[in-house]
This record gives sequence, C-alpha cells and structure tokens, in this order.
Amino acid sequence: MTDQAVSHSIDNAGVRVVPLFICIVVFGIGLALRWMAPLAFQPALPARVASLLLLGVGVVLIMWSNVLFRHAHTSMVPIRPSTALVITGPYRLTRNLVYLGLLCMNIGARSGLVCSGCSFSCR
Repeated sequence: MTDQAVSHSIDNAGVRVVPLFICIVVFGIGLALRWMAPLAFQPALPARVASLLLLGVGVVLIMWSNVLFRHAHTSMVPIRPSTALVITGPYRLTRNLVYLGLLCMNIGARSGLVCSGCSFSCR
C-alpha cells in the first residue's frame, strides 16, 4: 500500500464572509455614526434624485446578475460550488457585478439623501 495525498479541490470562491454581510455591517456603522453626529443640513432635490438613481442602478445590477446566474444554472452564493462561468452581459466588463450593485445601493442609501423625513437619514 502506498500513501497518496487525496486532493480536495474546492470549487468555489473561497470567501470566509459573505459580502452581503460585510455590506450590512458597513451600513450599520454608517447609521450609528449618523445617529451620533447628525448633519444639520437638508439635501437639495437633485441630490435626492441622484441618491435614488444610485439605489435603482444597484438594484438593477443585482437583479440582472441574478438572472444571468440562473440562466447559467450556477449559484450566486460565493461559498457554494460554481457550475459555470458567466461571461455574457455586463460580465464581459466586470467580474464583480454584485459587489458593484451593493456599492451603488450602499452609497445611494447612506448618502442620507433618500428621504428627508427619516430620523436616521437626515436630521
């Protein structure tokens, strides 16, 4: 009998923490900072529109990514095995479309420009 090392190849991104969790934690830190040191000004209408556009772009990017991943029959969750590589649509330009969508949503929401009546956004 010979001792042979068994190769256990992992077919996933190898992330330790799901990026959505990181985004939620950063958003929560932003809320806490906003609560501890609120801004005294009210944002102008163009800034609110820009904030809503960023939120919308982020949602569309994540939904588009979800459709492409489902069409390729692979998982969006980075800790699950991937069965295909998506190279169509916006994935021709970027490999991190979901992260880009999360970033757009986070910037749009955390800019505090979405609604002036929210106690956590604009005081």
